[in-house]
Amino acid sequence: SSARPPSPCCVDSNMEAGGSKRNAEDANPVVQRIPVYYKQSHADSGSLCVLQYPLRPTDRPYDIESVDKVRYKPRSGKFEIELPLDYHERNIDHDAAANLKVERRLLVSTDTPVQEGYCIAVMRGGALHLTPVDTMYQMRPSLCHLDVADEHKKEQEKVNDAEMARQQGRDEYGMENDAGEEAAAAAGGGG
Repeated sequence: SSARPPSPCCVDSNMEAGGSKRNAEDANPVVQRIPVYYKQSHADSGSLCVLQYPLRPTDRPYDIESVDKVRYKPRSGKFEIELPLDYHERNIDHDAAANLKVERRLLVSTDTPVQEGYCIAVMRGGALHLTPVDTMYQMRPSLCHLDVADEHKKEQEKVNDAEMARQQGRDEYGMENDAGEEAAAAAGGGG
């Protein structure tokens, strides 16, 4: 069967909810009538997904034109978008420690439930086309570089603690080791 375009439905702002006509002297006259098309399914084109950026100010949108990579993980239903870092941005700390600096900005998705009746609307050819949204994701900056820096710091602290304990003649559990006994014997502490 051939796919038919959806039929238009007209909205008459002179009709009240009960179907009766409003007063002609209403202060809200009809300015323009436009056909409205509602597309119920996406069987031929997949699904419609909306990406939102709730933490990004509207006056500083991400440069979506320069996306480096987009990853979708179908099993977990997660999106990742990798963008180059804009070094002219006011929130870049040029004096940050080397292990905290990043070359790329990674945005990761959080699953967001789609509200019933949520649609995308497009004016095309003098008509309003409505398409229901199937999935929605809110994209937020990943702070995984801070996790990596924190893990690196913890590992370095363990190495430093082990080295200090070795120098003091104790093993990593606080027990004196052979080096500690030798140091005590050399100091005349017995043996």
